[in-house]
Amino acid sequence: MLLINQLKKILTDKLFLISLGVLILVNFIGHMQPADIDWATIGTLFALMVVVQLMNHLNILISISDHLIKMVDNGRRFAQLMIVIAFLGAMVMTNDVAIISIVPLYLFTARKYHLPIIMPATLITIAANLGSVLTPFGNPQNLFIFNHYHFAVTRFFIITGPLVAISLLLILLVTMTIQKKPFQPHSQSIQLGDQRSLMVTLGLAIIVLAGVFKLVAIPVIVVAAILVTIWIDRKILLTVDYSLLLTFACFFLIAGILSRDQFVTTVIHDLMRTPTSTYLTSIGASQLISNVPAAVLLANFTSNGTALLLGTNIGGLGTLVASLANLLALKQVVAFQRSAALPFIKTFTIVNVILLVIIGIIGWIMLII
Repeated sequence: MLLINQLKKILTDKLFLISLGVLILVNFIGHMQPADIDWATIGTLFALMVVVQLMNHLNILISISDHLIKMVDNGRRFAQLMIVIAFLGAMVMTNDVAIISIVPLYLFTARKYHLPIIMPATLITIAANLGSVLTPFGNPQNLFIFNHYHFAVTRFFIITGPLVAISLLLILLVTMTIQKKPFQPHSQSIQLGDQRSLMVTLGLAIIVLAGVFKLVAIPVIVVAAILVTIWIDRKILLTVDYSLLLTFACFFLIAGILSRDQFVTTVIHDLMRTPTSTYLTSIGASQLISNVPAAVLLANFTSNGTALLLGTNIGGLGTLVASLANLLALKQVVAFQRSAALPFIKTFTIVNVILLVIIGIIGWIMLII
């Protein structure tokens, strides 16, 4: 039954169907290649989703939520706490991990205390995307650009540090729009999973994070995630959002096809002649194919790593597909409350576009100074 439900979910997932439709269309100008897919990203994302599902199954997230909620006394402060945790956490555990772990944590608490979900979930996602800008390993495009252009660590932080500091101030300013709903935290008995399962899940989480930091091979963490889940409860494997993995694969294939098209490459080359044009092109490309594929695609046409670094990171703001991490947040919100999908997309897009304009101008000033 779970398998049938999973197949239905994939075949009715609008985001996947749209990305698949675009992939079919771009195949008329080129041919997709399996090598275009960033299998490391797909494997890591799968393992991360498995860990979150295991934590949910063992009531770990609910337990953490109960401890955090005691630190505040109203909905706005709790949202601000989660936003700051996501912002800081993304610096060391990547934006994907921050979103996969923090958004569900907030949603669990929101359900319990009847808190707003649209604006807080939006800002948690934005915080994770912008907090991850600080470090070379905070997100995939940073790691790629850092290695591709052989950035010195100090130079990298000089570029990203001011942008991250300004971004946090802007995000916290927007949090003032969140309803300041008072509540009285209450404790309740939460039955965690058995101790052995808890310890094994914790060990798996450490292994997966090691994989994110390239300390463990990606195939190892994928196999570990599968084996641990089978040992605890194999049905959990059928709760993973495979439609999201397929959507990511479609985006990678689309970017790969476009990168081999002569007309597209000619246009891109003409658009990447100056630092400013490189910066604007990377922001624009990110809006259409997301910032990770955009960084990989555009790096072939420019030697200006600073412009590409700023452009693809700021370009993660804007449209829902500007950062593939945004899709993770959407999936979490839809899984929590399907009717919240359209309101979330609307609010998410409005806030992101406003911040894209403001931070985009700031990034351009940083580039030309």
